[in-house]
Amino acid sequence: MIFTSLEYLVFLPLVFIAFWAIPARWRWAFLLFVSYVFYAFWKVEYALIMVVLTIVDFFAGKRIAAAPTLRARRAWLAGSIAANLSMLFFFKYYNFGAAQVNELIARSGLSGHVPLADIVLPLGISFHTFQAMSYTLDVYHKRVKPENHLGYFALFIAYFPQIVAGPIERAGHLIHQLRQRASFSYAQARDGFLLILIGFFKKLVIADNLAVYVDRCYGSWEEVSGSSLLLATYAFAFQIYADFSGYTDIARGSAKLLGVDLAVNFRSPYLADGVADFWRRWHISLTSWFRDYVYKPLRSTQAWGGRTAAVFIVFALSGIWHGANWTFLVWGLLNACFYLLNEALTALFPRTLGMRALKPLRIFLTFNLIAITWVFFRADSVTSAVGILTKIEEHYVFGLMAGRWVKDTLGYLNVGMLASLLLLVVEHFWHGSDALRQRFAASTAARWTAYLALFYSTLLLGNLGAKQFIYFQF
Repeated sequence: MIFTSLEYLVFLPLVFIAFWAIPARWRWAFLLFVSYVFYAFWKVEYALIMVVLTIVDFFAGKRIAAAPTLRARRAWLAGSIAANLSMLFFFKYYNFGAAQVNELIARSGLSGHVPLADIVLPLGISFHTFQAMSYTLDVYHKRVKPENHLGYFALFIAYFPQIVAGPIERAGHLIHQLRQRASFSYAQARDGFLLILIGFFKKLVIADNLAVYVDRCYGSWEEVSGSSLLLATYAFAFQIYADFSGYTDIARGSAKLLGVDLAVNFRSPYLADGVADFWRRWHISLTSWFRDYVYKPLRSTQAWGGRTAAVFIVFALSGIWHGANWTFLVWGLLNACFYLLNEALTALFPRTLGMRALKPLRIFLTFNLIAITWVFFRADSVTSAVGILTKIEEHYVFGLMAGRWVKDTLGYLNVGMLASLLLLVVEHFWHGSDALRQRFAASTAARWTAYLALFYSTLLLGNLGAKQFIYFQF
């Protein structure tokens, strides 16, 4: 069920009304039921995968905590992680790996082939497997106690606002909120409603309008000028941000309507003044997951070589996590290079030495470096990405917009880019002023002006329809 679909616009209000109407002691059961309905709406049989993994991880957590020896604890942890990763690897990477092996066999002139599986990637499997693994790892490291109620643990894994594309929650943050019997809060519901409107605006007005231009330029990049590809690359940078952060806003807003605060996943990433700063602001729940469960264990030494290897491994894994394509691996490794370059330059030129005045330049350079990496993220192949970058490098100064065949898309592009710039301005002032946020929260007129502006601009300017979110494919 897509957040921008008519089904969800009916589903969410019904869940909201029923949730606050039923007795508090049964709310967890109701939420678990509707969460499975939400997930099964896409494919019923794949909901069984999540149920099986939930049961495995629930009992593994209890066994890890009760194990008498370190060896036994490690064995139960390994079993839990193996169950999650094997399921993830099979559905997400088996066909890719088989295709690579078949290509090697064909090139070597040998006979035979590895059979491909007729499977579809389960919705949100990368997210809920990582969420489950964070639980067993936290139990193993004694950061949280094992959950003794299977129902609450199942709800932690399947909670419908964030099951498909995050944020990737930690047990210590979410389970106790699901357990609490909170009373209805008008202020929290009001904030949730505003987040949902913002998410719809980002998705329909920015992301889906920009997608029309981006898809046409990247879909036939050999026929498009370098300047058009450069513009499409900038457009995609805003498209993917508006698409993913828009999903997160709707998810967080939906959860707030039900009395739950999900983790903040974005903090104005395109206002970052360095690549390291960007990754502290972008997809925060995934970045922190890799930091806590991969980077810190790997960084056994403070030596430069040890840290460098850990950074490359983390970004490589992050790239592979996003998809079974060489483009994602290159995207991750390129980000690792820019990240380490950022660290080296920061060490050479401390910001205390008159660097404050150069912050706008650093923001501009950071955005462009990230935009380069997005080319590999968006392109169908590494060859296409290199070709696109080559055309941009050759023609980025000169040339008009795209050819005649994309002129009908410029209206979508103009709306999307103008809305993107407006979003950057609003984020700059909103996150830079506590007083502004307090005045807005206290003013009924300001809030309703925002509600109506977001609603009507989305209705009038949005590329309406239940279009897939980009991160649903991961």
